[in-house]
Amino acid sequence: MRVRPIFPIAVSVIAAGMIAVVPSAADAAIASVSGQVVQISPPPSVLFGALQSDDNMFAFDEKQNVTLTAALPVDISQAGQYGPDCGCDPLTPGSIPAGTTVSSLFVHADPVGNKKPATVLDATIVTTTPIIGIEVCGPAKPSVCGGNHGLDASDAVLGAPGTLYPTGDFGRGMNFDIQNDYLVWMVNNHTVQIQTSTAAHVDEVRIITAGAPPPPATIIVKKVTVPSGAPTQFAFTGDASGSISDGQSITVANLNPGAYTSTEQVPAGWQLASITCDDPNSSGNLATATATFHVSSGQTVTCTFTDTSTEKIGQQGLTLGYWKQPQHFAAWSIYTQSDTFDAVFHVSVFPSSFTLLQALAQGGGGVNALGRQAVAALLDATSSSIDYPLYSWQVITLVHDAISSGNAKTIQSLESQLEADNSLSG
Repeated sequence: MRVRPIFPIAVSVIAAGMIAVVPSAADAAIASVSGQVVQISPPPSVLFGALQSDDNMFAFDEKQNVTLTAALPVDISQAGQYGPDCGCDPLTPGSIPAGTTVSSLFVHADPVGNKKPATVLDATIVTTTPIIGIEVCGPAKPSVCGGNHGLDASDAVLGAPGTLYPTGDFGRGMNFDIQNDYLVWMVNNHTVQIQTSTAAHVDEVRIITAGAPPPPATIIVKKVTVPSGAPTQFAFTGDASGSISDGQSITVANLNPGAYTSTEQVPAGWQLASITCDDPNSSGNLATATATFHVSSGQTVTCTFTDTSTEKIGQQGLTLGYWKQPQHFAAWSIYTQSDTFDAVFHVSVFPSSFTLLQALAQGGGGVNALGRQAVAALLDATSSSIDYPLYSWQVITLVHDAISSGNAKTIQSLESQLEADNSLSG
């Protein structure tokens, strides 16, 4: 159930210390009242004798925007006139399906003492949203209720929190068969006219209207890398899935309240350092690389995954001669001899099947020379035992940009830079 916001209200004091209420916002079932009725805030009690007046009924909003977890029976399900000689025996019982979002208002008439003749009051209630059902029956008369106890059945579901109701008490409800009670549910679906004729007991009506569904929730997975700017794609599975890089996020909107998860597939060369959520009810588990979101209606929760590169920056580097020797193939990390050059560096310069090992072994200058040094630099950067001057993604970006430029001087300059870095360890 969505918690109803509290809005500013205008109030005026009436008899017996009650407070008349004029809502200043539309998040209420009652739009207006007229006739012998006063709109009030939910009272402490509507038990017999607790809220009495010879001059007016009382009307107040009950729970708003409740999503029914089970079907709710109603005594009146169709617009029309109900009362003495209306030909409506029985009423028009029906049921509001589970999953329906509804709001409710309550009308209560209880004269002071036992009156004979009965106290007759007339009122008109206008609702903010369409009426979908009305409860008028308690456990006693009228016979037209056909055994229905709609008021009793709906007290716990729709009653105002903190208000005591006469659930199960004999004599509550509308007496359509032997008194002058009547009710008209107007065809405009927003208006109900009520006449109560009350003597020893109380007349009560619950009007159920269409509610607004709870606003959806949103979960966001945010990616942060240390150092920043890494183009590495981090894959996520679960309710928030996809692949993102540093500074990017995955947003999943239009969710029902509940629990959701997202798990990072930590790529080679990275270590998941933290998972932080901006909601105290949501959390991250580093052991499983999973964030668990707990969201309520209308809430947006962001969980940030921060990964730190396992590559170390320094002034070390081994030459291409080291990396192309078979006895050193076991030292290759992340990449293998069969990975293709163009796929790794995101270029189209060599045949599609041309491998990193072939690039290391090829002769020639220009792009060929850069290719040799590029592979050696990549292997240096990803090695856990070498503190290379560049991160692996920096090597990939530099090589990609130089080759894509097609500029011979740019290609030669980068080849010279990488050759120097690859010779730092002798």
